[in-house]
Amino acid sequence: MTFVVQRIEGRAAVLNQFQTDVLRIGRGTNCELRSENPAVALLHAQIEASASGYTIVDKGSVTGTYVNRRPVESAPVAKGDVIEVGDLILEVQLADPAKPMFLRITTQSQTAAVSASIEAAPQAADLPAGRAIKAERIDYALAFRLRRPYLTKVAVTSLLLIITFAVIGELALPERQTLFMPGGVSSAHSRARDVRDQPIAKNCGACHDPWNGVNEAKCKSCHGRAPHADRERTPPACTYCHAEHRAQPKLAMVPDLKCTACHADLMRHIAGSEPPRIPARITGFGLEHPEFKPIADADSLRFNHKLHLRKTGILNGRGQREILTCALCHKLTDTRGRVDPAPLRFATACQRCHTLTFDPRFPDAEVPHGGDPGLVYGYIVTTYAGNREIAGKSPEEIRRILTTRPPSTVDERALLNAEQVIRTKCQLCHQIERRGTRLAAVVPILPGTWLQRAAFSHTSHTNMDCETCHDRARNSTATADVLIPLQSACVSCHGPKSVKIPSSCVTCHVYHVRSRLLRTHAAVGGLGSAPAMSPTGDLTGMLQTVLLYAIVILMLVVLIPVALALFTRLRAPKGPAAPPAPPAPVTRVRAAPSPAPPSGADPARKPQPAAAPAAVPTADSTRLIDVPPEPSAPAGPEATAMVEWYGMLTCTSGPLEGQRFIVEEEGLWIGRDPQFAQIVINDSRISKRHVRIVPRNGKVHAIDVESTNGTFIDQVGERITDVQLKKGNTIILADNAASFLYQL
Repeated sequence: MTFVVQRIEGRAAVLNQFQTDVLRIGRGTNCELRSENPAVALLHAQIEASASGYTIVDKGSVTGTYVNRRPVESAPVAKGDVIEVGDLILEVQLADPAKPMFLRITTQSQTAAVSASIEAAPQAADLPAGRAIKAERIDYALAFRLRRPYLTKVAVTSLLLIITFAVIGELALPERQTLFMPGGVSSAHSRARDVRDQPIAKNCGACHDPWNGVNEAKCKSCHGRAPHADRERTPPACTYCHAEHRAQPKLAMVPDLKCTACHADLMRHIAGSEPPRIPARITGFGLEHPEFKPIADADSLRFNHKLHLRKTGILNGRGQREILTCALCHKLTDTRGRVDPAPLRFATACQRCHTLTFDPRFPDAEVPHGGDPGLVYGYIVTTYAGNREIAGKSPEEIRRILTTRPPSTVDERALLNAEQVIRTKCQLCHQIERRGTRLAAVVPILPGTWLQRAAFSHTSHTNMDCETCHDRARNSTATADVLIPLQSACVSCHGPKSVKIPSSCVTCHVYHVRSRLLRTHAAVGGLGSAPAMSPTGDLTGMLQTVLLYAIVILMLVVLIPVALALFTRLRAPKGPAAPPAPPAPVTRVRAAPSPAPPSGADPARKPQPAAAPAAVPTADSTRLIDVPPEPSAPAGPEATAMVEWYGMLTCTSGPLEGQRFIVEEEGLWIGRDPQFAQIVINDSRISKRHVRIVPRNGKVHAIDVESTNGTFIDQVGERITDVQLKKGNTIILADNAASFLYQL
């Protein structure tokens, strides 16, 4: 809905329009109609618009709301009603639900009341004996107000706010926030950077929300913490186990008491009566801890540890006897500070003993390992055909050569040699199966992680002999033998009774396995193409922007009055300064008792006031009072000049549908260019200055200014040039790009 408010300011009238369904009246800054009178509450009353009409509702004010001199709490208003809210008088000029509500606002004059109170004040001669005379009220705030044009209360307040905002903006900088930190952050957070490639160790907003502490959603946005447990009743917060600013180098080093607080009696912390998949009672490693349960080895690879670890050694590919050790095949590699055996590869661990030659005439030609069965057949056929340059190439290079060159003639002897190689060479380690007309080896499955609920690293065990922990490897003959050490092999060093190396639960157990992957992804995205900001936004940057705009506005508040004062002083005429105007004379009258009416005079006739004699101070009981001069009569009539109403336009279709625009006396333009039009429609069918709505001789006309696509009235096919608008006319622009309804 729309409220049109006409406010009387002196002898002028100001017209304002409010696009709202509720017109709030009060002393607060969020009210549309405001008054500084103390009798008006912060939210005194409000006028609510509905389909049935308008209603005034009092919001629990102390002085009350009056409609036609009667106090109301909620009452409908109609045309001609007078609403009184404190010193505001609202005259309802129009209250039709189908049209904007029109109000005229005036304020109660205080001057007449003050003058009347002074004139009616009892004088000393009129008071009976023994009554005291009340002293006049003095406005001390008025006496001490700032009278300089450029040094006002607003300017002083603005300067103080500028200094305050500058200090807040300086403290809000990320590099200044470290002053409020109780301690340093962990090493990971000190190295991590946000999406702007700034260290998060100097940005409190990366983890904290103002006044609310650490926001767990911000932890998950970087680390993506997986659920602690599927059936846990109340999952702990991130800060329960991981506390920052405690001089702790790694947040993952959680003390065992945090773990055993739940795992010592796990049934109390899980939902349902079904027993958990892990033991319900774990108090510590070596005390009440389950035995290691590695996964089963489902690999079809045929390998015999006992055969390879014979003390007498085995023959290698060159016919020499060689004594093998665990480290010859399981070579340790350092990956990001973790030392573990590298994945086994045929070329690095097996090929020096198990050569894949197929003909003594070609001692250097070895069948490539890995790939599809066709690669083995193709290599042997191509070698017999005389293409010896493929020897020593990688499987990928051999596959490219075989697919780009014309096929060689298939020799029956070559096919037999290919199958002989597969049966005699490949079958030693692999399971062979026939796929169509060819033989193929089953691809082995080599698990990389054997313990699903624990993490282990050889980093601190590199100086130990492998058989110290893997003592069953020398006697293992089957691939299905899982040679993971038993718990007894670890308790001897890490157990609570014979601790040689300090360890805790987090030494082997990591609950948030996904964290490292998501953190790496976030870091790569942050250093790359600057991903979108998080939902919480950059509070520090936004605060600095708001403070900067506030400081600029306050500087304008301070500098504009100074500039105006200097401009006025520079424009003053040169020459001798005119003497200051004398103060207004104060008339002093004697407050003497009224003379008695003469005998014979009509008592009903009021005595005419006599001319005031000159005031002569005497030493009697009569006191003198200051009577201010009567205000001069206004030059014009006392009635408020009425504002002529030219109606308004309501947009019924197009981008501005539902919006209303009042037709001013100087008229308005409708077009596409905001530099030329007051009503802007961003549509290519609309011209820059399409049509002008202008009052003329009390009537409103629509004038098309040679627009490209024309202007039409009420779906009439002929375009207009200059048409007088009537109530209810519809102005159609271009090819129905937009339409406006003219209302009075």
